[in-house]
Amino acid sequence: MDDFEIELKHDFLQEARELLQNTEQSFLELEKDPSNKTLIDAIFRFAHNLKGTSRAVGFGQIAELTHRAENLLLEIKQEKIFATDLIVSTLLLFNDKVREMIDGLEENLDAVFDCEQLMKDLDAIIAGEAAAPVATPAAASFEPEVEVEVEAKSVESFEEPQVETVAQAVVHKLPEKKEVKKEPRKDDETLRVSLNRLEVLNNLVGELVIIQSVVESALGKSGELKTARSLGKLCKDIQDLSMSLRMVPVGPSFQKLARIVRDTSKLLNKKVDLRLIGEDTEIDKTVAESLGDPLVHIIRNAIDHGLETPAERIAAGKPEEGVVEVMAFHEGNFLVIQITDDGKGINGSKLIEKARAKGIIPDSMNLTEQQAIELIFHAGFSTKEVVSEVSGRGVGMDVVKTNIEQLGGEVKVRSKLGSGSCFRLMLPLTLAIIDGMLIKAGGQQLVVPKGQVQEVIRLEENMITQMTGRRPYMNLRNTIIPVFYLEEDWGSVATGEKANIAMIVRHNDQSFAIGITDIMRQQQVVVKPPTKEILNKQGVMGTTILGDGKPSLIIDLINLYSRKLRQEMNNDSMVQAA
Repeated sequence: MDDFEIELKHDFLQEARELLQNTEQSFLELEKDPSNKTLIDAIFRFAHNLKGTSRAVGFGQIAELTHRAENLLLEIKQEKIFATDLIVSTLLLFNDKVREMIDGLEENLDAVFDCEQLMKDLDAIIAGEAAAPVATPAAASFEPEVEVEVEAKSVESFEEPQVETVAQAVVHKLPEKKEVKKEPRKDDETLRVSLNRLEVLNNLVGELVIIQSVVESALGKSGELKTARSLGKLCKDIQDLSMSLRMVPVGPSFQKLARIVRDTSKLLNKKVDLRLIGEDTEIDKTVAESLGDPLVHIIRNAIDHGLETPAERIAAGKPEEGVVEVMAFHEGNFLVIQITDDGKGINGSKLIEKARAKGIIPDSMNLTEQQAIELIFHAGFSTKEVVSEVSGRGVGMDVVKTNIEQLGGEVKVRSKLGSGSCFRLMLPLTLAIIDGMLIKAGGQQLVVPKGQVQEVIRLEENMITQMTGRRPYMNLRNTIIPVFYLEEDWGSVATGEKANIAMIVRHNDQSFAIGITDIMRQQQVVVKPPTKEILNKQGVMGTTILGDGKPSLIIDLINLYSRKLRQEMNNDSMVQAA
């Protein structure tokens, strides 16, 4: 093949992948509205075009398989066959197979695939000789996840979001489904650009920002700041524009959930109404790509563990169709995604009982309701007695928590007996630029994410209470919080410098203080990946170059202290129980 033919084939594969995502949604809509002629015509046109184009670029197997699907769609279009659930299942399997073939062809343009059985199934349906096969759950490629058998007693509503949201269902009831009017989008010309080029652009802009900081620092000594500040404003505008090129809507990530919900609900014989809100909300492409697995885990658990069967819901006075709502919105420098269900809720007592039986916590340990609920994030924890295709292996919610925290985010959960559960994911809008605080601790200049610091206070010696063998603590507005010292816990050589400042950090409703020497200033920093030497060191988010041209580590305070905080809280509970 010459270069032109290779480029032509790869262009086809990229365009076909994008079309397949839209077509999967169309198949799911067809299942709900099998008489929609406009929808059927659109799906048929897609199959016809895919067949012709794939044959034109030399992908004969895709063309032949699509030809069989086109024949079935023509029968539906001519109203000779009705689009039943089982037929839609076969069309979804066709969609999956074409996606699998595209994946393979992107690796090897000469790849060959086994499509015989699926083509026979399509032909048999047209001939009326066989029923369509039942679709395998779309998320089968993901390791099944686990939450818990759920019920719970009480819940506090989230304080942060000031948004009208179905998350209130955890306290009250989910609202009736409403038609949301979407503003018509203005057509805008688009140009497909290589992601590698965007990465290069962002790196260059990052270097520009660093040089601007160096220039401003140098000019500051001579008092000539006006030009530097003008340059700084220009750099900031360019930076904002370049970063916006990385932003993508969360819609595609959300739309994939429709297939997950459809296949999982059929597998479990449950009825589910999936509501997607805020699909146009934008997030960094890298963050969006890492969002898939956590969302799949939570959604499948919501259906398996959270929602009751139709009979159980009717007995509980609920509609037989359960509701799962996924909502996205911006809050400060974070993207918030809330996944809410109107199921049974999480039973903290059952979790404690199971955790004790598994030896995860000692019999003497007493936990609050919220602490009990958060046991679902413990690695290997499951209340399922029998491992199923959907859950029971104990490899779910701990993966969710780990993945989100690796992105610099946070996971919160609330639940109420009989009303349901709400998971709240807080994610940074971008991983390339952060608002940072340049601090001094242990003789080093370090950067911490500004978004992790709730407040900063002057630290006096009489504010700290020290007990033998216990973590120092302080009384902050009548709340006892533990105190950590970054100089000690970071593992650098102790300098004996006095901790004059306390940064207050809040994580999972637990606050703690971090003592540091000083805060130098606040500034935006360009996040560079950590080097091999510090890649696996806990608490390192990345590196950056400061205004004076020197490198600095970016410390993830939550990642550095969350595990230690949990361990010490558990130890305190054991001591109190004793």
